[in-house]
Amino acid sequence: MFNPEQSKELKILSGLLIGSFVLFLIGVAIAIYFIFLMPMNKEKTTATITKIENSSTTVVYTAEGRTYEKRFNAYSSNYYVGKKIKIYYNKQKPFDSHISSLRFLSLIAPGIGIIFMGVVGILCMVFYKKNINM
Repeated sequence: MFNPEQSKELKILSGLLIGSFVLFLIGVAIAIYFIFLMPMNKEKTTATITKIENSSTTVVYTAEGRTYEKRFNAYSSNYYVGKKIKIYYNKQKPFDSHISSLRFLSLIAPGIGIIFMGVVGILCMVFYKKNINM
């Protein structure tokens, strides 16, 4: 027989599982955008880091025959002044650019979603088996 209190817990865990799956799908969509779709209309070039303060990085790069300086609200522990990094820029608007290595940070969301779904899924199975055995 089902214990109503445990059945309630199982419903909550089932809802969490469905919610985490939806968040996982959103994370996958964001990752696909950042890794595959965003660079489609962008050109790749090399930039030089000129300044690092707090969590921001300033770079200088040449695009379409002109030199640009841009500050990104991004930082990596392996950045240092003078380091060459890859960036993508919009050919029509060369100031519209982003750091290419940060694209792969978008894989973190789906990864966390998978872990969360696994944990919640295991909890659902445990509570389901408890309800069946009672």
